[in-house]
Amino acid sequence: AAGYRGPDLFTKAAIELISRASEGLSRRINILADKALLAAFSEGEHRIDTRQVRAAIRDAEFRRIGRRFSSGWVWAAAAAGLVAVVGLAYLSGKQSASRSPAAAPVVAAQPLAVPARTAAEPPAAVPADATPVTQATEPSAAGPVVAPMPAEPQMAEAALTLAERIRATTRWLERTPDSHYFVQLLVVDAGSEKEVLDFIARSAAVLDLQQLRVYRSNLSGQDRLGVIYGDYPSREKANAALAALGEVSPASRPYVRAVGRLR
Repeated sequence: AAGYRGPDLFTKAAIELISRASEGLSRRINILADKALLAAFSEGEHRIDTRQVRAAIRDAEFRRIGRRFSSGWVWAAAAAGLVAVVGLAYLSGKQSASRSPAAAPVVAAQPLAVPARTAAEPPAAVPADATPVTQATEPSAAGPVVAPMPAEPQMAEAALTLAERIRATTRWLERTPDSHYFVQLLVVDAGSEKEVLDFIARSAAVLDLQQLRVYRSNLSGQDRLGVIYGDYPSREKANAALAALGEVSPASRPYVRAVGRLR
């Protein structure tokens, strides 16, 4: 999206509406901008107005966090800048055909620079216990959703076909105990392969694709495709991941399941 010289993708009213609905949370801004862009794309529109944003808000179903900021216009300005960046990056990625998730490594690779600097700074009179505190705080703020993934593995995962993902999930099931848990992100009819691929493409910017798996099952009497995330040794850890994953895909209503339920 660097060097873009066209008109603004989002109207001023759309930006203000996204700012209010997101309540200043950058992850919610990204989700609303993404859904608004998809709505505009499906309507054949090139500019996002409040109609597409309201549709995105209805689809996201965010819960109010009961927090108000006195510097509302500051949030609006920040949201405007972030929405513009997300929108341009998204449209640029759409033109890359089957490589639309290629924008993901840029987001995922950035956190790697932080541990590198932290490791280099301790000789400069930083207390020995300060670094572990920083390292323990940062993952909890990001949650288990945004994983600091190297660019090359993320690109390789994004290029996998649906059949390759299903085979990889089968191998994972063969070696994973029934007592482990995962988060169910999506369940669709077996014929909805495009919906699954679109979901994976949209998730590439915020999820570790190495933890994203696809399975095919007819245990319910109907052939279905499912998208799952993570591998957790206990329900408590899976529930902790669910708390963060719920904001990434609220429309699909993710929930925790045991590995044994897939056999």
